[in-house]
Amino acid sequence: MLLKKNKLGHLLIFLIFIVFISCEDTTISENENELLVVTAYLYEGQPVKNIQLTKTLSLGSEDTIATAITDATITLMKNGKSYLLENDIDEEGYYVYNGFDLNVNSYDHFKIEILFEDQVISGETEVPFKPQNMNLSKEILELEELDSGGPFGGGGFISDSNSILISWDNVDSTLYYVVIENIEENPESIYSDLPFAINRRFISLPSATREYSITRRIITHYGRHFAILYKVNQEYADLYDTSEQDSRNLNEPLSNISNGLGIFSAFASDTLSFEVIKDN
Repeated sequence: MLLKKNKLGHLLIFLIFIVFISCEDTTISENENELLVVTAYLYEGQPVKNIQLTKTLSLGSEDTIATAITDATITLMKNGKSYLLENDIDEEGYYVYNGFDLNVNSYDHFKIEILFEDQVISGETEVPFKPQNMNLSKEILELEELDSGGPFGGGGFISDSNSILISWDNVDSTLYYVVIENIEENPESIYSDLPFAINRRFISLPSATREYSITRRIITHYGRHFAILYKVNQEYADLYDTSEQDSRNLNEPLSNISNGLGIFSAFASDTLSFEVIKDN
């Protein structure tokens, strides 16, 4: 579902949100009114597309997918100016801004206000600064063609000596994550017996590090790739830190949404490219 959304790879965000949803029943009784759940992310330099509204699942419900909310009124506010969002015609429960006068820049402070069933739900966030001094150790990665059932593709020992190192400044020890995405229209699989392998994107876990190694472990196709480095906002960092809980001691999920549940956060990124070629 989320592959239709922002091309820069917020699948990791969805993964964390699944953990968030799994903890909801610790604070909601079976007879309590449904609450609105906000999953709202702004990306520096990108259009506003990643605003999702759903309802919570009541305790004991047989449903496994939260109901999308399509009749809310959502407004983003920046520097005293309001921007009204509209329903995404391509995906139910998502809201977008279709104008061209809203820019998401580093250090911008945003407020979100949601009107739904006589309720006012709100939140605030600040866009972080872009990753600084992102660098690739080289721009070409040579990989031999593999067999998915062999010692490399089958999960055996894989040498990481042939790799590309991504590095960046991280003076404040905040969280970053890396997205590796093949951008070829018809890429060639590195696995000889899996010519139609479809996993063309890899997303790392957030980490307070300053480097990441691109190896054959995370590459599935030859051709041009984007290496996208995301700096994580503090709200998201806090959510990530509290998302992995012991099922015997579940705590109330972190939320920076007033009068609702969820997260309103922002990210900034930088992108470099490299090419994977066949090593004969």
